[in-house]
Amino acid sequence: MPCNVIISDNAIKSIYKYKGTVSNVTVNSHCVSDNIKKADIDIFSSGEPSNQLNHQPIQRTYYNQKNLFKNPALSDKVVVHEYFILKEEYRGQHIMTKLHTKELQQYKLLNFKEIQLNAAWDGLIVWKKMNYQFLNTIEESKAIIALQRYLREERQLSVNDINDIIKNDPFSINLQYLRAKPSIRSFMEWAYSNRIGCSKMYKEVVS
Repeated sequence: MPCNVIISDNAIKSIYKYKGTVSNVTVNSHCVSDNIKKADIDIFSSGEPSNQLNHQPIQRTYYNQKNLFKNPALSDKVVVHEYFILKEEYRGQHIMTKLHTKELQQYKLLNFKEIQLNAAWDGLIVWKKMNYQFLNTIEESKAIIALQRYLREERQLSVNDINDIIKNDPFSINLQYLRAKPSIRSFMEWAYSNRIGCSKMYKEVVS
């Protein structure tokens, strides 16, 4: 396929294989054009090769040329991260963090300039911890407003408490305030039930 010059299926597989965690990787890819390659990736447990770790295919779109989020006047090699949702029983084992480190290593080798993503509300805190930046102040404000609504409507917290919990400059929040409790939904459950959307974020791939 012409778009394989952007990244090969073998290179994609090498990213997501991780000794002791992921033993098998399947890649279903196709060329959208010579400039764009899309891939659906499934990962399987080292302990039980037949056991799939991801809830649905990991989705990645690779561009030979795409406008950068950091500087829209420029275009370069970009990868767009879409879905990466682990099954419940595999969460909390730092699998995403380990694989993201390998993603960055491979992207550097292949001269990608930027990773772009639409961060679902349940994942944006994780992405911030991985040094992703909001596209702009509007995207950051959308995230903060969603968190304020959740803490007010679901957890019944006061304005003063909310202001103490959500930190600004840099933006952060203790994850304990986003987890489910008896009779209280998690931030993820609340966001999906209220059809709250996503925030655009990006990270530079440093050479």
